[in-house]
Amino acid sequence: MRATRIVLAAVSALALLPGVASAGADVGTGVDDAARARLVGTHTLSLQWIDWGDLDKAGSVEISERGGILVVNGSETLGRQRLDIQGHIVSASADGFVFEGAITMQVDSVAGGAPCTRSGTMHFRTTGTRKYWRLQEMQSPCGSTTDYVDIYFLGV
Repeated sequence: MRATRIVLAAVSALALLPGVASAGADVGTGVDDAARARLVGTHTLSLQWIDWGDLDKAGSVEISERGGILVVNGSETLGRQRLDIQGHIVSASADGFVFEGAITMQVDSVAGGAPCTRSGTMHFRTTGTRKYWRLQEMQSPCGSTTDYVDIYFLGV
């Protein structure tokens, strides 16, 4: 019962944030209809350490709606190097979304090639003329590198 009250309080608080709840918003997720239409589908997924900007080598991420929740599941693989993302979208607006879940990378040049996982609440944003959302928590939790995890808009 206490957990239910906490979730309801969190959803209520999200509704007060600019750009989170608007006309057509799903109160349970804080994702309005326009953001949902932009997010649902198969997107290109990129980590610079794996594809070095060559989107032909990039992976993919599927964002699907299940029971009113936008579920995120994807990967990028090149040889032993790998990026995995799994979780769900908590809220979304015209310039980005809030993701809860885990992002794990395993690349030779970071942490000696050991798996490195970020977990919890993370933010993806787009700015200017970019055609992708970029993870804002870019500092690697496993070293001093800056990691660019990008999810490209549909059709890019």
